[in-house]
Amino acid sequence: MSLVLAKDDELISYGSATATDRLLHMVHRWIDLGMPTAASFTLQVHRRIQPLTHRENQWVIKRAESQFLWGLDFLNG
Repeated sequence: MSLVLAKDDELISYGSATATDRLLHMVHRWIDLGMPTAASFTLQVHRRIQPLTHRENQWVIKRAESQFLWGLDFLNG
């Protein structure tokens, strides 16, 4: 139950510092990944009923009849 806002060059936290800590962790992860943009991702679309596994630096988003496999494949060699 916390919130952090990024405004100009400061972070404003409401509640506990949990949201700030999580935001900073995710920013550091993004930097460690090489600061990828949307163009850095690959996308595969599969039928929802197809079994799908993902590797590190890949994410599955499931929808009604489809599932989407997003990846930063250049990181997986």
